[in-house]
Amino acid sequence: MRSNSIADIDYCALQQCAAISTVSSKVVEGGAFFAVRGDRQHGNMFINEAINRGSTMLVTDELQSLNIDHAVLSKNINYFYHPQLTVLHPFIINKFWIKKLSLQSQAEVIAVTGTNGKSTIVTLLEQLLPKCKSIGTLSGSGLTTPDVGTLQQWSAQYHLSGVAYIALEVSSHALTQRRVDALRITSAHFTNITHDHLDYHKTFENYRDSKFSLFIEYNLHHATICITDEISKSLVCTTNARKITCVFDSDSVFDLPDYAQGIRVGLFQATLKGLSFWFEFLDRDKQISKRYTTTIIPFYGVHSLRNLGSVISELQFRNIGHDEILTLINSVLPVPGRMQLFLFPNVRHVFVDYAHTPDAMTQTLQALTLHGASQIICLFGCGGNRDVEKRPRMGKIAEEKSSLVILTNDNPREEDPLTIIKNIQKGMKNPEAAKIIFDRGEAILYGIKMLTPGGVLLIAGKGHEQVQESNNKKAYWDDIAFVSSLLTEESCNGL
Repeated sequence: MRSNSIADIDYCALQQCAAISTVSSKVVEGGAFFAVRGDRQHGNMFINEAINRGSTMLVTDELQSLNIDHAVLSKNINYFYHPQLTVLHPFIINKFWIKKLSLQSQAEVIAVTGTNGKSTIVTLLEQLLPKCKSIGTLSGSGLTTPDVGTLQQWSAQYHLSGVAYIALEVSSHALTQRRVDALRITSAHFTNITHDHLDYHKTFENYRDSKFSLFIEYNLHHATICITDEISKSLVCTTNARKITCVFDSDSVFDLPDYAQGIRVGLFQATLKGLSFWFEFLDRDKQISKRYTTTIIPFYGVHSLRNLGSVISELQFRNIGHDEILTLINSVLPVPGRMQLFLFPNVRHVFVDYAHTPDAMTQTLQALTLHGASQIICLFGCGGNRDVEKRPRMGKIAEEKSSLVILTNDNPREEDPLTIIKNIQKGMKNPEAAKIIFDRGEAILYGIKMLTPGGVLLIAGKGHEQVQESNNKKAYWDDIAFVSSLLTEESCNGL
């Protein structure tokens, strides 16, 4: 091993590497590994794994905890010390990929943050905005916002292939950990903020501030803010964005500031097939455009109107005309695992949704009532080793807004599944009325059999996910695939 005890990196040597990773399990042969400080451990803990995977260059900002096995000391590896690596590594990796791919510029990033709605907005932007690619929960990285190495690599490679815009889900974790630094973020969207991730942020104020940092610390040309409460209204006054668009529904009590423009949305028709809505534009002089009304599209609930309004705001900012925006919205496709409908015999409806927070559960169940469900069965669980406070709140919401609650497993991880369910039941007035079926497949089958014509089974919590984590093991599980398999003629005979 070659030692380089210098306070900088040999960028010529770095440029010869195949890629750069901050996650040891993603190191490729001939790649560089940046050992940066994480929330729980320093990357130095994983240097040996990185070397065994083929890393030829190591960079760290911590020498005292450097612990390299004797078995790998003989390997021909460069290592460097950079005292500000944790802060600067997004910029170093960004520079690496620009040079590696001979790029003349970066793709513009449309950053979407908020507790709920991020996946829907970025997916629809990929559908409707030309030369746009989405990165987020549905991209396969395992995180809402990928690690810095993956994020910078994908962004650069997409831009090389002709992508002009990247619609990016930005989590509060990513903002706190500075994962999106060095990206060319020109536009940002704020969907909402409700109880979530307090196991990580400790206080709601910390959680809020992490979200707000996107609108204060980055050089935004445009900010879209969905007006849902006093917090979102305060962001309108706080953001440094050059241009602000406020999205609000027809029932909102909101005075549009003189320095902002607006998009107002309202429900026109709601059925179990979807909804039709209207939207109109307000300029800074409070002049209102004509009203545009859509056809029935496969979305549900008033909260969906604000998500769609955010998409409309971005399309307008990208100089797409109002009439064309209407045409585009009428063509939207459903988002996988987001109120995804499966119709069973005898007019029984099964929805697979990602709702896993109290607010999302409330919005989703209210939407089903709004859309005319004659019966609502709510099936869900809560993740293990995560925010415990939300469990009884979700139990309370499910009981109040459903005719039957089925409690099942949803990534119990290292926790006892029964303990999780008991935590959920603490919020219920009649916990004994809830049906407990730990096996998720059996729980779904039971729920479908209990449906009456015109009724709805909401399978909440996992949405698009394809893994069930339990006892430190990951097993394949896919709500969408399982429900789809039940729709075959042979399976439906018993349902």
